[in-house]
Amino acid sequence: LQSADRGQLNTAHSAIQTLDLAQCWTLDPTGNWSHYRQDDNGNGTWNLIQDRTANTVNEITDIDNPSGTPWATPAYDKNGNSTSIPRPDLGSGASMTATYDAWNRMTKLVDNSTSNTLLENEFDGRNFRIVAKQYSGGTLSDTRHFYFTDSWQCVEERLGSGTTPERQHVWGLRYIDDLVVRDRDTNADGTLDERLYHCADANWNTVTVVDSGGSVAERYEYDPYGQLSFFAADYTVRTTSSYDTRYTYTNREWTPDAAIYYFRNRWYSAQLGRFCSRDPIGYGDGMHLFNYLVNQPLVLIDPFGLVRLVPERPTPRREPHPRIAVIRCYIRCLSSQDSSVEEAIGEYEYLMRVCEQEWWTCYDETACETQQRRLDACTDDLKQCRNEATLIRDWMIGNAIREAHQCIARCNQVFPQGIAPPIRPAELEQMTPSELEEFYDFLEILEASPPHERK
Repeated sequence: LQSADRGQLNTAHSAIQTLDLAQCWTLDPTGNWSHYRQDDNGNGTWNLIQDRTANTVNEITDIDNPSGTPWATPAYDKNGNSTSIPRPDLGSGASMTATYDAWNRMTKLVDNSTSNTLLENEFDGRNFRIVAKQYSGGTLSDTRHFYFTDSWQCVEERLGSGTTPERQHVWGLRYIDDLVVRDRDTNADGTLDERLYHCADANWNTVTVVDSGGSVAERYEYDPYGQLSFFAADYTVRTTSSYDTRYTYTNREWTPDAAIYYFRNRWYSAQLGRFCSRDPIGYGDGMHLFNYLVNQPLVLIDPFGLVRLVPERPTPRREPHPRIAVIRCYIRCLSSQDSSVEEAIGEYEYLMRVCEQEWWTCYDETACETQQRRLDACTDDLKQCRNEATLIRDWMIGNAIREAHQCIARCNQVFPQGIAPPIRPAELEQMTPSELEEFYDFLEILEASPPHERK
């Protein structure tokens, strides 16, 4: 994506008649935003002009603002987690400090300008966030407990030590983030007195919530990377949601105090247009570990913060995308193993040629009177050289297999058991590299095909 315009369409709905917002991106070869421009009101003047620099592992090392509010530059720990996250919505140079646990899960966010805690998270052994402690002015305001299905869908939330739900969610069968209904207790009396139906677009962005009578309660708009705007039913601008709507952009959970989205395995900053930490499956979904949807946010989705997917158009019968995604994850692991094994064999063949060359060099330098004795020494050196080459080859192949198994284990860890794929890694290991490549291409076609054709 290089440019985006938003505004009012003409009567024929063929072009924008009145421009409200314009954005422009320039990408470097690995997909980082090297230049970013934004016109806030469509008057033809760039209100924000931004130049970004990234290092060799695609961490942002500098954000320069020739025009507009200055942004803080992110900082990272040695695991690639964003320890300082810009918050331009809070003011010039504002940022948050993030803390992570040993599993690279974000556990705490602090406002750098006030040193006030904004959010604290707790996780269970499945990697699900089960507790969120929310703060107001640095003081704990509520402790929210989340209850999930095995497929990682939140069905209920409770506050503090309460035994009744503060809200409940009903999910559809079309997609893992197909939110249909949200019920909420608005006055803390233990009764769910507010029911809202979520209406989503083709990318599963919530665009409207309606009440039980079918009347629009609130509307939502997004820029391509998910920066969120709230509107009343008549499109009057709101600064926050009047209904505390959280599931918004691609129906992932918006965290108002932190201004970032929870994508299950990672957190996503719509302002930066990238994830706040590296991909847990490594290079399984591309060489850029922070990149969001290979800069194609209008045509792809990523419900788990791991692997980009082609969004399925709503239909009552569909195979959940994550099942296909985890198979593709397996294939990437095994394909990487095949490449490493091929590299090991190539290295072995090269070393064997070096051994032969060293033997001939040794033989040519042998003096006549000691030729047989020296020749025996050369032969012994040749055997040792070959043995070392074999050990190097076997170590490289063994390491490739271990890394592939670790990669597969990560695939199994980040995709819940409730969506286990019908094809296991052992079956894929029987395929040749060319067969794996063909099968991977087939899965991409399968994702894009109508559900009735998938059988």
